[in-house]
Amino acid sequence: ERYPDVIEKDDNIILDSNSIAYVVGQLQRYCLLEATRDAVGDAFEVFIGHALKGAQGQFFTPKNVVKMIVDMMNIQTNEKVIDPFCGSGGFLVEALKNVWNKSETINNELGWPEREIEIEKQKIAIENFRGIDKDEFLSKVCKAQMAILGDGRGGVFCENSLDLPERWQFKTQDKIGLNKFDVVITNPPYGSKIKIDDKEILQQYDVGLKWKKDKKTGEWIKEKLRENDTPQNLAIERCMQFLKPGGRMALVLPDGIYGNDSLGYIRKYLIDNGRVIAVIDLPKETFMPHTSTKTTVIIVHKYKDEMDKKKIYPVFLAVCETCGHDRRGNIVENEEDDIAKVAEEFNNWRNKYGVEL
Repeated sequence: ERYPDVIEKDDNIILDSNSIAYVVGQLQRYCLLEATRDAVGDAFEVFIGHALKGAQGQFFTPKNVVKMIVDMMNIQTNEKVIDPFCGSGGFLVEALKNVWNKSETINNELGWPEREIEIEKQKIAIENFRGIDKDEFLSKVCKAQMAILGDGRGGVFCENSLDLPERWQFKTQDKIGLNKFDVVITNPPYGSKIKIDDKEILQQYDVGLKWKKDKKTGEWIKEKLRENDTPQNLAIERCMQFLKPGGRMALVLPDGIYGNDSLGYIRKYLIDNGRVIAVIDLPKETFMPHTSTKTTVIIVHKYKDEMDKKKIYPVFLAVCETCGHDRRGNIVENEEDDIAKVAEEFNNWRNKYGVEL
């Protein structure tokens, strides 16, 4: 009754009493919220199966990558945050915990009563955090995670974030819109086998067009609409569309986006619309054993205005050689996790050069 958006009336637990008692007995020793990895994501990897997951491009982001990104983004207590491909909610949960810690520290220093601090944390979760996932099961898992954490589940919606916003449900349109967010953090679905061929969807995006490179000038020129495109290409532009001017986004993207000659128009789109703040090369084992796709994290600041485009700026670059586990996903003893070191290095670099996020 308290969580109708997570558990519907038709949902029933069909286990007998002994089975429920056994499950509770096994789980009561663990705290999912303090797990070093996204426990719900891990469970999904095990139970849903590789074929279904791979077909939908659903590869969950390891906890160390999520924490690195959240720590680098320096999200403030008044900023609006969205994950447009939120899955089981790893980014949203970590970001909310991060912002809550900041809020608690600030308000403790101001001498606020504990009850008022908790009310403020609830307000942050309800007003500032949003998530979208087109998988109904995953959006419910995300809602459940947010409910377990404290709140914010009302900001999670089951929609296709790449679709026309006017085709979303009214309750989604009421809470989520383009050009409204300070921060986008996400790992979009990727894979060459997933295709979007809805012309109305493709028409929303510059990258949904065919582009041709002029051999003489080296410039990319727009041509006609594509017949289809992969979701990760469109996701980059949709994430930029979600940001207000001056906002910032962190995306986990396959390496092909950065090095494939035929995708130069996507790199052009990024540079035309935003300032690249950081690029972090992740080890090839990062998403193994679920996928061998090599990935890189990019952080981009959306230009505030034309003057912003003309500034010369430094870029933070990092290459991580280890991620704490091997190709089979087994923890490697006595091996340092390079990913866990990046955020501190980045923040030192940002302070040294006076780089604003």
